[in-house]
Amino acid sequence: MEDKLTLECSYTPADLFEEPFEYSENTYRVEIGDGRVVATLCGETEEGFENICREIHEEINARFLGAQLDSNRPYELSGYTTTRRSPDGHVEIGLSVAATLRASVSFDAVLIDGGGHVKTDTRRERIEALKENALLASRHRKDPVARSLLRSYDAAITNPQDALTHLYEIRDALAKKFGGDDKARSALNIAKHQWSRLGYLANEAPLSQGRHRGKKLGQLRDATDAELKEARAIAKQMILAYQTHLGSR
Repeated sequence: MEDKLTLECSYTPADLFEEPFEYSENTYRVEIGDGRVVATLCGETEEGFENICREIHEEINARFLGAQLDSNRPYELSGYTTTRRSPDGHVEIGLSVAATLRASVSFDAVLIDGGGHVKTDTRRERIEALKENALLASRHRKDPVARSLLRSYDAAITNPQDALTHLYEIRDALAKKFGGDDKARSALNIAKHQWSRLGYLANEAPLSQGRHRGKKLGQLRDATDAELKEARAIAKQMILAYQTHLGSR
């Protein structure tokens, strides 16, 4: 019988995913819910333990960043506690390096038809979308452009004063990846008006969260909630379009 190794951390807000869920990778199983993440390593783990722990952290990190596309809530992931339980009952506990991550209140509706069947459940739809985007981010976490897009979105959430600057980084990164705006829009099937709208909000509108506020000194105003929500929605679509593109190759 082998030692049982687990990697555990906490996160806030504890209701980020709204309900617990679990999944398995090749060498570990993860449970996430109620503010707690527990990864249980499977099989032989003596060799390359640090590498496995690093891989687990990167994979969990990617899921949280992907979930943020829907939650738009700042969050924090604590440092990890590692626990080794031997078959004889001996327990060793240690602390790993800390990992800090980062993020609206929504109202839910459940629509039921005359026969008592649920037609629409916005909470369920939101939870499933959040988990799906977390999975997509995890699946493509090794692609450097995909990682940079999520990091920029994360920066827009955690640094709201520069939100539009960071959201524009997403458009800019995709243009560089595909060799220009038109090529990026064509490859990702992004409408020209949406591409241009994000550019306008970030570069031309006299907004204090934008990129060129120094050129419009004295004329600036804060972006409205609607403008920021629109910019985030366009950036999210761009990120998901790129992830879909990666999955189709």
